Amino acid sequence: STGSYAAPGSAGAAVVRVTDALGQTSNAAVTINAALVISPGSANVLPNESIGFSASNGAPPYVYSVQAGGGSVNSSSGIYTAPGAPGSATVRVTDSLSNTSDSVVAIIPPVVISPSSVTLAVNNSVGFSASGGLPPYGYTVPSGGGSVNPGTGAYTAPGTAGSAMVRVTDALGQTSDAAITINPALAISPLNSDVVRSGSL
Repeated sequence: STGSYAAPGSAGAAVVRVTDALGQTSNAAVTINAALVISPGSANVLPNESIGFSASNGAPPYVYSVQAGGGSVNSSSGIYTAPGAPGSATVRVTDSLSNTSDSVVAIIPPVVISPSSVTLAVNNSVGFSASGGLPPYGYTVPSGGGSVNPGTGAYTAPGTAGSAMVRVTDALGQTSDAAITINPALAISPLNSDVVRSGSL
């Protein structure tokens, strides 16, 4: 027989014994390590942003590498730096026994609010939307007057002229701002007038 040994599913220790035809024996001590794990198991990062990976269990020392996608990782510290463009990558840790564990990294584009600037009259409404980033999005009015629906981005101007800002924030804490100019209500002048009809006799 080959003496091939399959470890159990849990960490611990075992002894493998070989016995010959004369009844002689020889033992081998087996240490069963817990499965190698990379942490975090998945991550969302911005372009050019860095994040640290760590490993547990397995058999140190650990070596980190980028198996797919862009970016770079420090082979010993596990510090990963995303590329400048959105996409995905796979960061792998390998232990001294050649066990591996992978983490999938999503490189998220910056969040962008639209429109980025708008002019409207007092008490009028306009809708804002967001793209990029990581949903869900939340809308606020960090400066100026008016109100915005935090979920839909529908903004209503106040009753007085001025300026305001609407901000969208994504699940990663990224923000994007829109500038709002609030004009006075349209008015015609004069409001009334006496008109003399001209003519001839």
